[in-house]
Amino acid sequence: MGFAILILIALIIWYYFKNKDLQKQTRSAQRIAHQLQEERTREQRLAAAAQRNRPEEDLTLSSINHKPSPSEEQPSPPTKTAATPKEEPQQRQHASTSRKQTEQSLNTGIAELDGPGMFQRLTRLGASSSAVYLLYSKQHDAYKVGYCDPMGIANRIKQIKPEVPDVKLDGTQVFTTAQNAFDAEQIILDKYRSYKYKDINGRWSGSTEWITQRPTGRPYLMKPTKVEARYQEELAAEPERPSEQDKYTVYLMKSRSKDMHKVSWCKTENLIKKLRVARNDFANDVEIISRFPIQTLEKARAVAIDINEKAGTFKKEGRKESYIWTSNPSYLNKFKDYGPDAKKTP
Repeated sequence: MGFAILILIALIIWYYFKNKDLQKQTRSAQRIAHQLQEERTREQRLAAAAQRNRPEEDLTLSSINHKPSPSEEQPSPPTKTAATPKEEPQQRQHASTSRKQTEQSLNTGIAELDGPGMFQRLTRLGASSSAVYLLYSKQHDAYKVGYCDPMGIANRIKQIKPEVPDVKLDGTQVFTTAQNAFDAEQIILDKYRSYKYKDINGRWSGSTEWITQRPTGRPYLMKPTKVEARYQEELAAEPERPSEQDKYTVYLMKSRSKDMHKVSWCKTENLIKKLRVARNDFANDVEIISRFPIQTLEKARAVAIDINEKAGTFKKEGRKESYIWTSNPSYLNKFKDYGPDAKKTP
């Protein structure tokens, strides 16, 4: 009798674990099927996003807020009360470009996803990218961690809403590959395994992926509001002047004892030699007080000639070109933002 009871208990235990394993396999199969569905819609979603972000509208911030290089700068004109006819079309073009950038949207109908900042964040890494997303339910005070195609986050939210009506997007991080996104998701779930939330169940809600604390640290899951705020800051910020390779340089010399200046050019590695020659030939207190780097010989020569021609300090005899020392030259303002190390000064 006792042996029969042991056999019966063993059968019950075997059936329990077999049934649990079958449920686990079923959930895994559902998740794989969902991922395959998202992959099938990836190209269609990206194609739609690409259409909204046509190349002819994709002007960079530097093209909107271009700041002339020192060689392009001119003395400040008198204050104008109205734009000239030439400037007005440019201003309209810049405003139009900025407006088109601001209007970029995934058009999902989900407020947290449809801002231009989220559009840039979710599309910038291309078709092979994958995202870790963080959802939040105020009713349950719990967070769900998951990963999917960046264009599939809206669909995941819509699938979960019938089971968790107040769910909303609370953070994202985009990775170059699905494997990287999966690894990041697992890092978070493992880190917060002791904070699991178990009161949410459903086919799509992912009951094992809910936790009671918002993840911090890497991978950083940035809130949509912060994504949009940062995007607007970058859009409004004045871009830095692009730096050319420091192969050649146009430099400004000064002799305090003679109160005279000279602009010339040379290969950057010969700058010290040029200074030594000037101290021997002109004045022993000559200093290089400012310069800026230029990548090519042709451009360095052309810039130096242009600056000196406008100041009346360029002289050419046959093939020999000379740059003349002068007092109070008009070109000083061209160097006002650049120090001896070719970087902008405060």
